[in-house]
Amino acid sequence: MKDLLMLAMSAAIQHGNSDILAGVIEHVLPKGGISGDDMLQLLISGASRSHLPDIQAILTIPVNWTVDLGHRALMAVVSLAGPSQLEIAKELLVSLDGVALARDCVNHIGSDCASDCKLQHLHSFSPSPFDSAVIEGHYGVAELMAPYVDHTLGRPTALFHILQSPGPGDRVLYHIDFLAELGPENMRYICYPLYDRTVLQVVAMRNGE
Repeated sequence: MKDLLMLAMSAAIQHGNSDILAGVIEHVLPKGGISGDDMLQLLISGASRSHLPDIQAILTIPVNWTVDLGHRALMAVVSLAGPSQLEIAKELLVSLDGVALARDCVNHIGSDCASDCKLQHLHSFSPSPFDSAVIEGHYGVAELMAPYVDHTLGRPTALFHILQSPGPGDRVLYHIDFLAELGPENMRYICYPLYDRTVLQVVAMRNGE
């Protein structure tokens, strides 16, 4: 039964049948909701079409939100750009705020190292959803996430990730300008506290310059 309902909802999303999707959710879907993986699958499907009514309907489904699930959902919205991306990100953040997880999800990085990792190796930190939004140039989405960003976690910032893998030069300048306009806290050069080095020093060290 569950597989048939997921198939019906996915088909409704892909074919733009928002009324059918809403009907299945309201009248057919068990009141217990769905699993986190199923929620993520539906959100990715809806975000790929950038259709806000689908996302709004999906987010009414009961689910056990976790930091990992919220993080993956935010990363999906960042990567699946479309005309309704900003509104979709706003709806998702409202849902995560409703269960007091928005801050943790925005700051989650899903990396191998803790911020105070003492092992002698090349420390691994992935970009957070906020960092990723800036890197992708989705500044509106990044602005929505900015109030939730914790700048005291002692790990690489969006600025670090931008300077470490700069890409086209003009994009780098746009990214840096955006971060500067967003607030001075986004321009901190601190990278790894245990190195006691600035982001520029670490980038230079890694590139042998």
